[in-house]
Amino acid sequence: MELGIKKIFSLYKKYAVPEHIIKHMAKVAEYSLNLCEKFEKKGIKIDKNSVVKAALLHDILRPCDFREFPKKAPKEWIKIRKLYHKKGHEKAMSEVLNKMGFKKIANLVLKHDFFKVAELKTLEEKILYYSDKRVEKDGIVELKERFEKGRARNFRPTDDMKEIDKIEKKIIALEKEINLSLR
Repeated sequence: MELGIKKIFSLYKKYAVPEHIIKHMAKVAEYSLNLCEKFEKKGIKIDKNSVVKAALLHDILRPCDFREFPKKAPKEWIKIRKLYHKKGHEKAMSEVLNKMGFKKIANLVLKHDFFKVAELKTLEEKILYYSDKRVEKDGIVELKERFEKGRARNFRPTDDMKEIDKIEKKIIALEKEINLSLR
């Protein structure tokens, strides 16, 4: 089975992906593609097809992590929450993609998890991860702004903010690594 744009859109429909998440994934795909092309111009081989597809898929199951649903939440979201809430959207979507036979894309989606920055090995993993961290909603922002909004949206006061600080510093180091590689 081919993972073309038709299949990607059918997954959006199947999981009732909200428009704002689709726009976010599209912007991450655009940013990722731009980085891939810059690396290619430097003579670095990269699987941009997999990176872009992973970007278009990475947050499909994001509703499983929503703190609250609107009163008229789609029934698909209720099912997603029951199936995947304790796993998180990254692992859940990775499992879906693995079952479909798209192992490389599944790995890229799994690695975009905020807490996995230290596990990034391939350039493709780094590009998707970093691109996602630069896109707030459907706009490109500096990491500082993304961190502030992400903290408000994703973390609670009981979370280990020292660990979050360490991860944010690693993301800043990743940004420097990418920028140095493109000089």
